Amino acid sequence: MNVSYQKIMSGTLNNYPTSIINLSREGWSIIDVTGDGIKDIVMTNAGEPTQAVSPDDPPITILRGESDFTFEAMDTSALNPTGWINDYTFLDSDRDGLLEIVAVDHGRELAYDPVYWSKLWVYEYDPIAQSFTDRTSITSGNEIAFHHNASGSADVNLDGIADFMVAEMGPSNLGIYFGDRTSIFRQTTESVLGGSFSDVTTWGSKNYVNLGAAGAIDLKTDGDYDFVGLPYTGGNGIDTQDFGVAIEFENGSVASRSLFNVRDLGDTEIPDSWGFSYFRVEDLNNDGKQDILGFMENPENNAGGTAIFVSMLQNSAGGFDVSKALFLKDKALNCS
Repeated sequence: MNVSYQKIMSGTLNNYPTSIINLSREGWSIIDVTGDGIKDIVMTNAGEPTQAVSPDDPPITILRGESDFTFEAMDTSALNPTGWINDYTFLDSDRDGLLEIVAVDHGRELAYDPVYWSKLWVYEYDPIAQSFTDRTSITSGNEIAFHHNASGSADVNLDGIADFMVAEMGPSNLGIYFGDRTSIFRQTTESVLGGSFSDVTTWGSKNYVNLGAAGAIDLKTDGDYDFVGLPYTGGNGIDTQDFGVAIEFENGSVASRSLFNVRDLGDTEIPDSWGFSYFRVEDLNNDGKQDILGFMENPENNAGGTAIFVSMLQNSAGGFDVSKALFLKDKALNCS
């Protein structure tokens, strides 16, 4: 079979400012955020990584998909600086058919100091002005924190609006946000955790898990979405943690809160200091159950090129069978 390929040029990108092209990027998503039925590209821009988050840092880049399969760089100059976005999550809180972009920003990994942190920035497309507007100010309980990862969103409390959980590395540990028609989202961590709140979120407590990744997944395949958080261990005075957090919902209410072991990786030796910094939810083995593909790295050398992908296959009990998926060493795949 002969296969031919055609290169399609995005003309507006050819004139994209060099200062923007050369910026560091970490998080990106492909999703329709303008409501026109065509996928767009949302990308992180980061300022100087050795400095605190600054008003001079660039905003995010949004490339609008066109009907001819090219992309147009949209004007985002009026949006807040992004610090260093690690992930994005999306929800339509006001039910207008347009997705809000929630930028999960972990600031700078220089120190656990608020000068390096930021809020969860929120942007929404204005179809009349054909531009994105900042809606961060109407969120509720959105405090400055060291937000790290939020994999997807889902309607866990069954009110018709998507919710999400985000890893908050540092003293607050995790943040749970329910979608809200009047405020886009509101912070609900304490009410969701209930009696477990103090034990799970108090720095140094025996059940404290220094989360590096969090997201929504259907545990036990019962049709109800739940929250899972995975630990980011080592350094900063935190003892080694082997456990993730699972918060299971049933009919829109919390049914259970539990910890589960994430280090049972068979013959794979992973140093205790390593932890999760990212995961995505998919049915990896096509058995009808949602699974987690995690990314585990060395927090003390997270740019060193050595890491492991971890496969967490959901079993019939609603737990996970954990094993290595791919091992990366010196920026090369080693599947032996």
